Amino acid sequence: GGSVSSVALAATRLDLSKKAINYEELLVQLQLQGNANLAKIKFLDLSGNKLCGLPPEISLMPDLQELLVQDNWLKDLPLSMRTLSRLRACQLKGNRLETLTCLDLPKLREWTDRGEREEDRLTVLESLKLVRVGHNRLRQLPERWNDLAGLSMIVANDNDITMLPDKLFHSTTLQGLVLSNNKLSKVPDNITTCANLRTLVLSYNGISHLPDNFCRIRTMERVHVDNNRLASVPSGWMFMVKLRHVDVHNNQLSLETIRGSDFPRLAPHMATFVIKPGNCYGTGPFKESMRGLSPRSMVHIDKGDEEDEAEEKAAKAKG
Repeated sequence: GGSVSSVALAATRLDLSKKAINYEELLVQLQLQGNANLAKIKFLDLSGNKLCGLPPEISLMPDLQELLVQDNWLKDLPLSMRTLSRLRACQLKGNRLETLTCLDLPKLREWTDRGEREEDRLTVLESLKLVRVGHNRLRQLPERWNDLAGLSMIVANDNDITMLPDKLFHSTTLQGLVLSNNKLSKVPDNITTCANLRTLVLSYNGISHLPDNFCRIRTMERVHVDNNRLASVPSGWMFMVKLRHVDVHNNQLSLETIRGSDFPRLAPHMATFVIKPGNCYGTGPFKESMRGLSPRSMVHIDKGDEEDEAEEKAAKAKG
C-alpha cells in the first residue's frame, strides 16, 4: 500500500531543479513526460536552472498547484499561465523579470444570450494565494491583482518598484505585502481600504510620509517601515489592537517627535518594538523610568544616553 502511495505521489511531482537546463532542454523534458503525465502534475520545481522563459506547454498541467522557478534568468512569463486555475503558489524569486504582464489580467467579458455584456469578472488564476517575485527588476506591480479572488500574500522585495497601484488595496483577501528594498516614496492613502491586511514590510525605501488614516487598519499585526525618510508618524497606533511588531528605526524621527507620539504608550503592548531617532547611532535600551517603555521591547536610543550609561558603568568600575 505504501509503495503505491509513493508512486502516486511521485507522479504528481516533477522536480527538475538545479540541473542547469535551458529552455530547449526543458521543452524536451516536458515532451518526454507526455501529455497524460503532465496533466497529473501538481508540483513543479524548476529552480536553479538557466531558463530565460517558460514554454507554453505549462498549460498542459491543469492540476498544477505549486510552481517554483526561482533563481533562473526569466525575462517574462507565458500568457498560457493564465489558464492554471488551480495554481496556489507561484515562486519566481531571483530572476530578471521587468513586468508581470501575464499576471496583470484583464477582466474577461461575458455575454448573455441576448448579446448584452454581463458584469466583468476574473475567471482565471482564481486559486492563486502566494506570489513571490523578490530579487527581480520589476518597476511596478500588476494593476489588477485585486481581482484575484484568493491572493493573500505578495512578496516583491528587492526590485525597482516606484509606486503602488491604488487598485491593489481594493483587495479583500490580501493579508501580507512585503516590499522592502524598493524605490517607493509614498504609501497610497487608500491602503486603509485593504480590509484584511496583517503584515506590511516597507523597509529600505524612500518613504517620507505615511497616510494620516494609516492607523485605521485594525487587522494589522506587523509593520516594518524602518530605513526610510519618515520625519513624523500618524496618530492612532493604539487603535491597531492586533499590532504586535513595529520597526521604525533609521528614519528621521527626532526624540521630540517620538516622545510626542503614541509610541511610549504603545511599546509595552508589543512583542517587538524597534525605534531609533534619526542621525543617532546608539544601541542601548531605553530606560523605562525615562521613556515609559517596556524593558522587554527592543528599542534603540540616541547616542547621548548611551554615552551617559557607559560613563556611569566606568565610574562604578573605578569605584
